[in-house]
Amino acid sequence: MTTRVRRTIAVIEIVGGALGVFTSTLFVVQSGLGGTLVALIVCVMLAVFGLHILAGTMLWFRPERGLKLSIAAQLLVLPRVISPVASLYFVSGLNATVGFEYWWDATSPMFPPGAHGSGIWTDWLVGSFVQFRFMTGGPPRTAIGVNLAAVVLLVLLMRARRTTPTTEVIQREGTRAPFV
Repeated sequence: MTTRVRRTIAVIEIVGGALGVFTSTLFVVQSGLGGTLVALIVCVMLAVFGLHILAGTMLWFRPERGLKLSIAAQLLVLPRVISPVASLYFVSGLNATVGFEYWWDATSPMFPPGAHGSGIWTDWLVGSFVQFRFMTGGPPRTAIGVNLAAVVLLVLLMRARRTTPTTEVIQREGTRAPFV
């Protein structure tokens, strides 16, 4: 992995994490909500986005350590699963999700009884986003998708991890890592 690619991934993670922390904090301040559940949700959001900030910073300054953290951070934003009961997913930095969904509705006046549908959906975003909700209204929906931007970043990170000499090898041979 070249220095430019590595630092681009680091910037995506740092900026995405910072935007996530900002929007999470803004949500709490504007909502006026309090209580244990809100505090727990905010802690989870801050931990996820904090991991992205830490991973990006480590990838920039200490690539041999940052690779593992960056892989973990990208694995968090990789899947998108929505069930009839709840949905939870994170976006930090880039999102290009493609997925398949199936929905049905037997009670809505907008659809005939027993109406259903399925299809492929896409979702594109530059920034940060968290969705955690319990499905209480609208037609029941089941969907599964994958963030293609995270797939690309994971492939780049995994290839760099395979070709990157470990710190011990660098110290023993007295050479520098080729991507630093």
